[in-house]
Amino acid sequence: MCSSKSFAFLESIWFLCLFLRSTEAQTAAAHQSIFTLDAFSFQQSCVQDCFTTGYANIDCYTDMLGSALGCPNSPCSKTWAAVDDCYCRGDLQLAGHDWLSSCIAELCTVGDNSVNLENAVSIYSSYCTDRGFTALPVQNIAETSTKKTNSASTATTANSQPGETSSSSSDSSQTTSTASSSTNKTLTIALGVACALFVIISIVAGFLFWKIRRDKKKLWLGLLKGDSEVHQDESASQVNQPSVMIGPTYPHYAVPPSALSSNRAYQSTIGPGPYFPPRH
Repeated sequence: MCSSKSFAFLESIWFLCLFLRSTEAQTAAAHQSIFTLDAFSFQQSCVQDCFTTGYANIDCYTDMLGSALGCPNSPCSKTWAAVDDCYCRGDLQLAGHDWLSSCIAELCTVGDNSVNLENAVSIYSSYCTDRGFTALPVQNIAETSTKKTNSASTATTANSQPGETSSSSSDSSQTTSTASSSTNKTLTIALGVACALFVIISIVAGFLFWKIRRDKKKLWLGLLKGDSEVHQDESASQVNQPSVMIGPTYPHYAVPPSALSSNRAYQSTIGPGPYFPPRH
């Protein structure tokens, strides 16, 4: 009996888990329904067309905002609207604001577009917040965004204008991406050139410093060596030494023997003395 109760309990838990997973999958796969809100229906037609557009008489609709965000959808079918998981992703909401700004500037030619943009962003953010998605803080985007003038050409039909706006937005995005890539490439090249110049200057400066230091060292060693040496062919006077003369200075020519030795009393036998003429 206990085993049957345990089996029934486990079976009920298993069915409960399946039910919860099914409910979670259905919630995650829910398609956006922002067009059903009362606040949405109060907006101008041009603002509504920036979210969704289509033909009610043939039940054909297109999710303009979802397509601008890159969310999968199938126009003119039962799954024409994007799923909330993509439609309300936190990292895509800023792109959604940009789309609404450019679309409203193109389509809305009557009234204050800053008010239209503020209302559209508020509806989009509130919709995502109510469904449990983290929405970006709603700031005064109408002031921080670039205000575009109401110089858009007169719309032929509300259905054709979203497509034209999508093309214009795509071209603008590609231009911005190209400019950003070009700027990054220019900065990379500039940094590379600056680093190369720094390395070259460092090498040249190091070489010059080493050469000057070596020359100074050679000069110092040469002075020390020159002060301590006296060559054989240098006299004492040439090296700044006092001259010490030992003994008398003799002439450099030959002296006759008679001048070195004499029996005269007034002459020295050591060396020559004063000369006296002979007496007669």
